[in-house]
Amino acid sequence: MRTMFDHLARRYDRLNTVLSAGVDRLWRRTAVDALDLTPGSCLLDVAAGTADILIEWLRRDDRNRGIGVDLSRGMLGVGAAKLNRAGLAARGRLLAGDATALPLVEACADGMTIAFGLRNVAARTHALREFLRALRPGAPLAVLEFSWPRGVLGRAY
Repeated sequence: MRTMFDHLARRYDRLNTVLSAGVDRLWRRTAVDALDLTPGSCLLDVAAGTADILIEWLRRDDRNRGIGVDLSRGMLGVGAAKLNRAGLAARGRLLAGDATALPLVEACADGMTIAFGLRNVAARTHALREFLRALRPGAPLAVLEFSWPRGVLGRAY
């Protein structure tokens, strides 16, 4: 999985836009909205990819902080460049890591997202336990995933 995403990293954003017909940006905004976090909170984005959700969160308020974790160093490299270009690198941290063994202390996040990544985790139950460990008690989790379209669109997809 890591090698595949390392190879896709430079084309990943374009691929998501094509596969979702551009709606992926709206979905990410909606996922962050659904968390209903207060300004100054720390968001953890697992399977952070190229850091789009983290960037969405950090742009909302200068007090917001965030951590992105992803298996692929290639994806994290693209994400780090995007954070730097947006002037958000000081408040957003990217870490290489596995969803089933997050490189984080217990109860460090005020909210969590995973977008287009849970489907790639083989040990989902173990990952969900890790999510609970990293989230402060009662903190929200938003899971964003693709589904198969129905009808003609589904056959084309």
